[in-house]
Order: sequence, then structure tokens, then C-alpha cells
Amino acid sequence: MITAQDLRDWLKMPPTANTDDAILDTCVASAVSKVREYAGRTFETTTTTTRVFPVIASRIFIDDAQAVTTVEASDDQTTWTTAATWQQTQSRSHITSIEIYEGPLWARVTGTFGWDAPPADVVTAALLTAARIYKRKDSPFGVESFADFGVRIARVDPDVAEQLQPWRRFDVIGGVA
Repeated sequence: MITAQDLRDWLKMPPTANTDDAILDTCVASAVSKVREYAGRTFETTTTTTRVFPVIASRIFIDDAQAVTTVEASDDQTTWTTAATWQQTQSRSHITSIEIYEGPLWARVTGTFGWDAPPADVVTAALLTAARIYKRKDSPFGVESFADFGVRIARVDPDVAEQLQPWRRFDVIGGVA
């Protein structure tokens, strides 16, 4: 999603800056993890694979499906049969909803999942978060000082929340879509 060099560029660090790349790599890894956790999805690059999903009220929600080729149903995750009747709909934020009319407990979906490139909002949120984590080393107690007063740093950056809001999976993280 982002790299240490992306973070260097975002922070406008000169090429001669004596910053340990391991620190930047750690900040990037942490930021990507936080973005994934907040959004409830991974924003991985496109791959063709088979994934298993729980079926809730005859419906499954699949994140970031580019194309679904087969849907199989199972009640025990051992014996799979091709779902005879299913309907795919694309909802907001690249979340595909599949309704399986037989009502099994599990669905095994084969298709193409992921992103050719993560959305710009997600990349920006990751960079903002990585920069914040990097700068946090200068305020280990969570207080940013300005002359005679300090300001407590918020847990979730409101700009990051705004960037990621359209991409959140509420069925994974909880809440209402």
C-alpha cells in the first residue's frame, strides 16, 4: 500500500536525512495495520483465489470482489455443492453482496479479489497515519507542547477517519452502513 520511501517523500525528508529506514518501515507497517483494522478490509492487490464466508440470513458480503466465477454451498465446510441459485449485487465501496437461496451455513466463492491499486483516500490515510506514528516519537506521552501549553493527541485522526469512512466495512467492524 505504502513504502518507507513514500513516507520519506510525504514528510519531505531530504535524501541526506539520517533516518533509520527500519524506523520508517515500522511506522509504515503499523499504519497499514491500523488502516486495515479501521476499514475492516485489506486493500490487497488483485488475485484469483477461493475464499470461504459465513452465510448470514442467506446472504454473504464479500470485500473487494472484481469478479465472482463460482459459488459453492456447505453446511459443514467439508461437503461442497455448487449453489444452484445465487444473485450477485455490487454495493458501495466495492463490497459485493451475494444472496444464496438455499440458505447454507457457509459459502465458498471463487473469483478475482482485490485492487489494481488502493484508492487514493486509503493511501492518503495510510500516509497520514504513518507520519503521525513517526512524529509521535517526539511526544511519547501523547502530548504535543507549544511554548507554555500542551495539547493531547487524539486517538483517531479525524482526517484519517474522514478519508476511510467510505471504505469501512460495517458488517466486519460493527455499526450501521
